Amino acid sequence: MALDPAPRVVVLGAGFAGLRAVRRLGHARVATLWVDARNYHCFLPLLYQVATAGLEPQDIAYPARSILRRLPVVDFQLARVVGADPGAQRLRTTTGEHIPYSHLIVATGGAAEDFGIPGARDATFRLYDLEDARALRNHVLRICECATTEVRATERAALLTFVIVGGGATGVETAGALAEFRRHVVPRDYRAFEASAMRIVLVEAGPELLPPFPPVLRARARRDLEAFGVE
Repeated sequence: MALDPAPRVVVLGAGFAGLRAVRRLGHARVATLWVDARNYHCFLPLLYQVATAGLEPQDIAYPARSILRRLPVVDFQLARVVGADPGAQRLRTTTGEHIPYSHLIVATGGAAEDFGIPGARDATFRLYDLEDARALRNHVLRICECATTEVRATERAALLTFVIVGGGATGVETAGALAEFRRHVVPRDYRAFEASAMRIVLVEAGPELLPPFPPVLRARARRDLEAFGVE
């Protein structure tokens, strides 16, 4: 079915909300254009697995056009939107192109928050999208490589200290996955240093981990992490 040259609905964002919207619209046979700066949907709950080398990036990235194969009234456009003109009902992209719409659904998600902590933006790794996960994964592996040739004990200890800021679900999962990496991958692949030399520290501003969860789950998470050697 040919699309109207000016789609009735434009869905901006390929996250969970955007994906749900295009599926609902597609099944209702509403002409729709799905727009995102990346041509894939990323399963964010498993980012920590990519960041700690438990999964490959392609394991959690699903091509947008593959998702739309059974939704012929939905098309996809790879574009980074930098502005919107509600009066003219159009979006503006980085290339200067205008994307018209009659209805717009904005589902661009959020962003990692550093709460204005000095130096946090430049001295830390975020874990909010697939690029973040790849960067962190490469850093972890690079640090382990550096530690294999570092003969100074204090320098090696500094290299192998991993600090995770934030005791929410992502922080807890990442700390646990790093502990699994230390337990299984380090003894097998990085025999130049003891796995026990790798230190994992989870920092949380509040009194408990996983604040939104029931107390029994918060306590269980803390016990499990401590059993895994996470500080």
